Amino acid sequence: MQCWIAVTPTMDARHGTRAPFSAYTYETDDRSKKNVAAADLLFLRDQKRLIAVAQVEAVTLERRDHIIPKCPVCGIAKIERRKRRDLPYRCFHGHQFATPAEERTSAVVHTATFAHSCVRVAASIEPAELRPFELTNSRHVKLKAADLMGLSSYLVRRDHTIAPVLRDWLRSRTVQLEPGDGESASSQPLALVDEQERPFAAIRMRRGLKAFRDKLISRYGARCMITGCNVLALLEACHVSKYQGPEDNHPANGILLRSDLHTLFDLDLIGLNLDMEVTIHTGLVGTEYEKFAGTRLLLSGGKAIDMRAVRARWEQFTRAL
Repeated sequence: MQCWIAVTPTMDARHGTRAPFSAYTYETDDRSKKNVAAADLLFLRDQKRLIAVAQVEAVTLERRDHIIPKCPVCGIAKIERRKRRDLPYRCFHGHQFATPAEERTSAVVHTATFAHSCVRVAASIEPAELRPFELTNSRHVKLKAADLMGLSSYLVRRDHTIAPVLRDWLRSRTVQLEPGDGESASSQPLALVDEQERPFAAIRMRRGLKAFRDKLISRYGARCMITGCNVLALLEACHVSKYQGPEDNHPANGILLRSDLHTLFDLDLIGLNLDMEVTIHTGLVGTEYEKFAGTRLLLSGGKAIDMRAVRARWEQFTRAL
């Protein structure tokens, strides 16, 4: 399973809460590595906001021929047609001409369909918020590979209504993992993309709010409170009671978790019971995460977690079961 951010035409508000799309179409040449596949997630956005998330059901391919108009002087394809001029065409380099040259080429048209698996995003999420999760720096590409776990986790924090759907989609991915598929669970998302394309900017948002994270490190120590992992770069600030506003950034409402466990906690695939012990969802049975079942949370310094937050989150987790 891979994750993609796809730019679509601007949506009309008349669509309301209905799923806005049933398919997404894009073109590639023979050198392209943008191979969207069945079960991949598409995060569909226009120029203003994130619109919907879809899980691809099928992908069809068709080769089409195109004629590309070009400047007959320098050969670039960036040309414009002007009205009321003797020479109606002008290229980006300033050459003017009456008729453009033509180059015949072919492209592969991919159509990813998702008629029954597309949900609208209720939260107002702007394109700039998605940028840290993009795995390419180009602003002009309309289909970009993205950080699956990072983007999914961020979306759940911003829009709680979409959590059950994302949880089901990601659960199918998690169940397919074998216990021996990588000794480090946190490395699993990295296998999905070309590491040379992964921007360091994706780490910033995954660590959570810096001030909140710093308070948790000071309160509990710089380690994952489930695994004991002390690699600071992997530790993230996790809200026990889901984030609703700045008042929820109190350190008594937080724990430090390794990045992959933070995502699973946000998706209610792992929970924390009233005895501060880890409980796992049935969807994680048979995976490398099963070994954490029954693990007691690592607390230090006599600092406690707000039991009201623990109780509320535990009730939410049991409902998800």
